[in-house]
Amino acid sequence: MSQLAASRCSVPGFVKLLKALSAAVQASAEVSLDDVPVLLQAVLESLRGDGFRDCITEFSAAFNLAAATPLDLFRGGNATSSSPNNNNNTCTMSSHAPEALVVLMGQEIAALAALEDELVRVRKVLQLPKLEFKTISAVDFLIDVPLGKQTSVPSDWHLISRTKSNARYHTTAIIDANNELCAARDRMRIAADEAWRNWQRDNFCITGAASSPQQASLKRVGRTVIDALATLDALVALAKYASGAVGGDASGKCRPSFVSGRPRTVTAHALRHPVQYAAVGSEYIGNDVRLGGSSGISGS
Repeated sequence: MSQLAASRCSVPGFVKLLKALSAAVQASAEVSLDDVPVLLQAVLESLRGDGFRDCITEFSAAFNLAAATPLDLFRGGNATSSSPNNNNNTCTMSSHAPEALVVLMGQEIAALAALEDELVRVRKVLQLPKLEFKTISAVDFLIDVPLGKQTSVPSDWHLISRTKSNARYHTTAIIDANNELCAARDRMRIAADEAWRNWQRDNFCITGAASSPQQASLKRVGRTVIDALATLDALVALAKYASGAVGGDASGKCRPSFVSGRPRTVTAHALRHPVQYAAVGSEYIGNDVRLGGSSGISGS
């Protein structure tokens, strides 16, 4: 969460956080407050209220949770493969993607459509209706022509490589469309990286003012998560220390005893600071403290 608020969160980190919050929201709905210790009830209630559930659910649906890069993330839950040989021109963008990225996606779709149109033309020329582009030795969109069809290859096709049984070609239209596709995807990656940083800053930098109701909602979610995690962190640390899991054994640690009657006082014997005690050990000298009563405050 701190990295998200500072606009430095990685996409895998965000996806991991989103999955963890989704699981926490689901678990919170299945637990009764009566079954939860008092100190944890506020945390549980925060996961149930303030639009928290709706926001997490919307994120999980809008973003591609298999993403590893900002571009993958903004492609949304119905994203197409990022493979350069993917000719599917029905890719979608998340509702959180900026307009500039959507425009660039239109350029990607246009280049893919041009490649698909050229493939249809090439099939007719070669009379190979099931012909598909191939990627060989990192070269994309190759026309792999078998030996028996090489006499049908027009003279203006560009020979890329040859084997004993096949020859691989590019047409001028394929070269041009592939260049457009690579340029569009390069611009998309740059735009997505910038959009990801801006999205974190605008929606999760909790110190800044929100410019829209959606940003205000996200900032509340961010504050809710930070407060809940801070509370849990403090409670876990105290529990581990009290149990002896950290800071040595559990001896010398106790819960307070509440007694009725007056005057009202707080009395403690052999108080010690856990950090200092861990450093000094058995040589540490505890202090007795008494608060309230007729004597006011006293200590030794």
